[in-house]
Amino acid sequence: MRKYRKFCKIEIRKGEYMVDLDIFITSRVKRKIVVFFVTYPVIKMHSRGLAKLLKEDPGNIQRELAKLEKVGFLYREKKKNTYTYFVNTNFLFFSELQSIVVKVREQNSVSRSRNYIEKTHRYFLKEISDR
Repeated sequence: MRKYRKFCKIEIRKGEYMVDLDIFITSRVKRKIVVFFVTYPVIKMHSRGLAKLLKEDPGNIQRELAKLEKVGFLYREKKKNTYTYFVNTNFLFFSELQSIVVKVREQNSVSRSRNYIEKTHRYFLKEISDR
């Protein structure tokens, strides 16, 4: 059970299920690209600029960009001798991907704030008991 939970990145805490985006998009690089373009749909990026921004290898970025372009999630535009990529907002699952990314981010921020509150609460309880 523990290995399965670790593999799927699901935390079970007091009856809640916390799901990470790793379950749906297994490739780390592809996940970063999708999250970037879903978060900033108006930006056009060159593959090397995207690699620098996401701190990933340009070869891996280029491979995943080609796959995402092939499925129709991204468009590629040629300017002189370089290609810039931008998101296809009419993609079949674009709005669903946006809502998933927003929900996962909200869930992560809530869990982080809960952890912070719990740690602060424990700290203050310890300080009070030490007096």
